[in-house]
Amino acid sequence: MKGFTLIELLITVGIAVILSYGGLLAIINYRGRQDLALTARSVIATLRDAQSRSQSQEEGKLWGVRFDATEKSYGIFSGITCSPEGFVFKINIKANLEFSDPVSGTKDVCFKKVSGASTALIPLIMTLGLVSNPSVTQTVTIYENGRIE
Repeated sequence: MKGFTLIELLITVGIAVILSYGGLLAIINYRGRQDLALTARSVIATLRDAQSRSQSQEEGKLWGVRFDATEKSYGIFSGITCSPEGFVFKINIKANLEFSDPVSGTKDVCFKKVSGASTALIPLIMTLGLVSNPSVTQTVTIYENGRIE
């Protein structure tokens, strides 16, 4: 007799399913890391945009970025003091990401006119992480002199 037994076929199909599941998990994890890296770069670009607006004294106001963990968003604002009077735009982060710092509430980063230095006396840290794996994070630091990394 030639052919395969039912047990041989079930074992082969079982191995194929396990390998496919492992590949799918790897793709999902890769996509999450790519979303995290892309969002971190977007946050840095947004911070630099607000810093540039403050340096050029656009509208004669201070400019900054608000990170809102509750709404899962961040955006550029302007104001006479370091409190938002109006937002230029807000960006919502993807559902698979979350703010690790601030964990809840908001965090404002403001820049001084002309110099572009941060109004904070200590470095400000903003951390993003994956919802599915909180140990995978990206950190953006804003130093007192205005350097962003």
